[in-house]
Amino acid sequence: MSTFPVDLAVGDPSGQRWETIEALVDTGSSYSWIPRDVLGRLGVQPRFRREFETADGRVVERELGEARAEYGGGGDVGTLVVFSDPGSLPLLGAYTLEGLGLGVDPLNERLIPVRGLAMTSFYGAARVNEATLEVRRLLEGLSPGEGDLLEGLHRIQHHYGYVPPDAIPALARHFRIPEARVYGSITFYAEFRQTPPPETTVSWCSGPACYIKDSEGISLVLEHTLGIGMGENTADNRLGLHLGQCNGTCDHAPQVWVDGKVIGPLSAASAVELVRELKERA
Repeated sequence: MSTFPVDLAVGDPSGQRWETIEALVDTGSSYSWIPRDVLGRLGVQPRFRREFETADGRVVERELGEARAEYGGGGDVGTLVVFSDPGSLPLLGAYTLEGLGLGVDPLNERLIPVRGLAMTSFYGAARVNEATLEVRRLLEGLSPGEGDLLEGLHRIQHHYGYVPPDAIPALARHFRIPEARVYGSITFYAEFRQTPPPETTVSWCSGPACYIKDSEGISLVLEHTLGIGMGENTADNRLGLHLGQCNGTCDHAPQVWVDGKVIGPLSAASAVELVRELKERA
């Protein structure tokens, strides 16, 4: 799940009245939750009710209605929204993200376009080819819903070394969830990668102990010296720079891991020297 605020335009079903609000992107929420007072000003009417399970395990019943949504000038779409309490924080959920063709880049806290595929449905009905059939075989025995999604992603990455883009619609279809939910999980968890693994992986630690010792400065040095951004590989695929989560070796902060080996504490100068050594070794 990934959360950060964005400006979202919400309109009535006819697209005649609009209001721009700050909404929290929440890929863990099935639908977008919009305060009742906002929807009332737009003339959006409740259509039906549905039960939801909250993060603390409670089951609540809420009304849903039809509205329109637009983000960043990319065109508006019809979407289902939940009537939340007046004055509550608006949430931009997976159903609306799917309709807008957007995915989540949690590292840079932004929304990015997600390419659609021909012959796909809401549940990601992928074109049947050898690759998708292989993905289906890898997912055998896993139940629909999000409970087994991470296990499915681990199986895919273990088999291919990464999660290929063509696997996303097949995963969505198997688990009967929007492709945006699959993409959100891939981008949220640092262990999943969307490109073939490089020969040597440099993992930059994003933990708090490293952060307070200027790990962001180290990341900028690494990106500049390697000539790639975070989450990318060099053109020859020999070196890759990727985000890592704290593994508890905080006495080495600020640090990186080279193919799992802890390297640190690092300074800007030693980070440059490390990259030079890795380039020579490659």
